[in-house]
Amino acid sequence: MRECRKCKIEKDDNLFGNLKCSKDGINPRCRKCCCESVKRSTKSPKAIANKKIYVSAWQKQNKERRLEQSRAWYERNLERAREMSLKATRKYFATEHGRKKANEKSCKWENKNPEKRRVHDRTMYAIETGKLIRPNKCSRCEKECIPHAHHEDYSKSLEVIWLCSTCHFYHHHKSKHYAERTSEKTAKADAMFRPQEETLGDMQK
Repeated sequence: MRECRKCKIEKDDNLFGNLKCSKDGINPRCRKCCCESVKRSTKSPKAIANKKIYVSAWQKQNKERRLEQSRAWYERNLERAREMSLKATRKYFATEHGRKKANEKSCKWENKNPEKRRVHDRTMYAIETGKLIRPNKCSRCEKECIPHAHHEDYSKSLEVIWLCSTCHFYHHHKSKHYAERTSEKTAKADAMFRPQEETLGDMQK
């Protein structure tokens, strides 16, 4: 038993950490007091401000290294990165400025792609009138959802492939990371993907 120099309470020796610079090699303050001291020092406004300054300066001096780290993390965490991006996007679009920017972007896309917009309208009308039946699951990963109507050929408005938001995202982004992802034969916890050529072949039958 020994008394903590900070809280003045006698505690068992196993509640004290090691400290080489002390006479007996034991920290005079208990573990609990040490943890509270660290929390106060690292979470103080001054400590947070100093950390932001340090991180900002380090990132400016190590741009290439930071970029490599970001790319490596992104490759290892494709699904998590997309979830974080979607969460941030939803939060941004919930603001007045975000809604304004979304409307501007939507109008710009419609003016640039009038034919695609007309096809989207025809498809939605066909769904509402019952001419086109929307299934309750993705035709690729078979996840239950409200799937998107993907058009391979916009000249055929009623010929669509029903894809969930995840599969639709990977279908349009054919970079090397997503190409590896969609070519995996084994199922993942978040979504199931079959080889893209095989999947599209099944859908066209």
